[in-house]
Amino acid sequence: MRDHDRPRGARVEGGPAGRENAGDDSERPMDLRLTRKLAEVIDGVDLTGRAVGDIVKLPASEARLLIAEGWAVEDTKGRQGTD
Repeated sequence: MRDHDRPRGARVEGGPAGRENAGDDSERPMDLRLTRKLAEVIDGVDLTGRAVGDIVKLPASEARLLIAEGWAVEDTKGRQGTD
């Protein structure tokens, strides 16, 4: 099926939604520093017991969501020289 024949929103195996085991680090856990917190659960991510300024290790997909929405920033201090 050609792209312009495919229904809008249809999932394409092997495309971005089907990248399981793609060999990249896209789901490697990330360290974040919380910059804001208005609830215990933010965008489905449980932050119970965490406070602004805490360093939190989360799956990359959850980490990127919190970063994109301004709830956290990536903490790179702990990663220097570890790879």
